[in-house]
Amino acid sequence: GMMPTPPYIHEKLLDKDRYQNVYAKPLGSAACPTAGLHFTPEVLRRIKERGIDTQTVCLHVGAGTFLPVKSSSVSEHPMHREPFSVSIDILRKIRVCAGNVIAVGTTSVRTLESLYYLGVSVIEDGEPSDVRQWAPYDREYPYSTVEALQAIVDYLAQRGLTELKVGTRIIIVPGFRFRIVDML
Repeated sequence: GMMPTPPYIHEKLLDKDRYQNVYAKPLGSAACPTAGLHFTPEVLRRIKERGIDTQTVCLHVGAGTFLPVKSSSVSEHPMHREPFSVSIDILRKIRVCAGNVIAVGTTSVRTLESLYYLGVSVIEDGEPSDVRQWAPYDREYPYSTVEALQAIVDYLAQRGLTELKVGTRIIIVPGFRFRIVDML
């Protein structure tokens, strides 16, 4: 078979190891977040030398990412579930970095923005649950981003957990209110 690449990558990738971010781990994703393909160990080193902190989250892109939109309205397009994980340390850092969170690629944006709605589920239901596709559009939420992130941190800390593992179906369309990511 051929490496499944998005339509904006025109070269054929014959080396299957090349179609992965240098910071990717653990294995399990059906596709690479292509916005990070240009990062090399050297580029990451130079970023760090400039005093820029980088962190990684893990979202396993599913095969559904290759499914074409078949409905005439975005409201009828079902998003597939993608599992992701994020450490309690990263949640703490994001909480104090308001206004300075830069995501590399839309895959990262979806993961990071899902954190707010996970925090809401902890506040309202006592535990995190998968983020529904239309959760961001269902209603106005009275919680600040800091409150939502703190709820997840507290939930993990109270259980002696160092990592949150959950899934998201979040979709970002016009009208979306960004709560975590400041720049793409």
